Amino acid sequence: MQKSGLICVMIWIVIAGTAQTNQWNVFGNIILTNNGIDPVPAYTLDKPALMANVFMTKGNFIFNPQFNVSVTDFKPWSQTNWLLYKINLSENTWLRVGGAYAFFYKRDNINFPSRPNQLTQVVNQYLPTEISFNHKFSDNLILNIQNWYERGVEWDAVQWGDFFNIALSVKNIRLGDKLRFNFFPSTFIVKNALPFEGFYVAQTSSLFIEGIELGLIGQTVLPLYSKPHSDFSWNIGVQYRF
Repeated sequence: MQKSGLICVMIWIVIAGTAQTNQWNVFGNIILTNNGIDPVPAYTLDKPALMANVFMTKGNFIFNPQFNVSVTDFKPWSQTNWLLYKINLSENTWLRVGGAYAFFYKRDNINFPSRPNQLTQVVNQYLPTEISFNHKFSDNLILNIQNWYERGVEWDAVQWGDFFNIALSVKNIRLGDKLRFNFFPSTFIVKNALPFEGFYVAQTSSLFIEGIELGLIGQTVLPLYSKPHSDFSWNIGVQYRF
């Protein structure tokens, strides 16, 4: 299973290389944070993490690989490879639909005769789908209404999960001549087959100097209701944009 993750990383490198020579638009960010928070923010690593998020676009097609690694032991935490298609409804309104092949890595104690209580990393595979509605009010303000539904592949994976999210993207708020601030508030509902369900509010904020791609980023996630109970979570880190 670990080989499959390595193969996907190699595919990233190949696609990124060809993207540079075939007029693809490539952008994204790399974040080093004290606490890895999943793209579904109800779930956290509870450890420092290195998180990479890459967008490769050509026409209406979007390839979006995401790769998250625990910094404490340098082992992968999660990996998702999205293939999406943008459907333009008007100049400022569009849908985005697609699917992904995802891996979630976890540590389990497995008893081998010669190595009792051996801590082993195992991986579960998931097949998420996305449909989202987007409207741009201005260059700095975008509304996103999004639903992800995923199925687990193996018998020991979470068999299904549903994530419904409403978010705003408020970008490039001027704080003086050079300082810029981005703000992404959201509210979301999550439910899965564990069973787990919850209703949350969250926000991600970033601060950077115009012309410098390295900046600060922070995230907070507050459960208004969750069953079983989940706690308030937060992180802070540095972000490199490219």
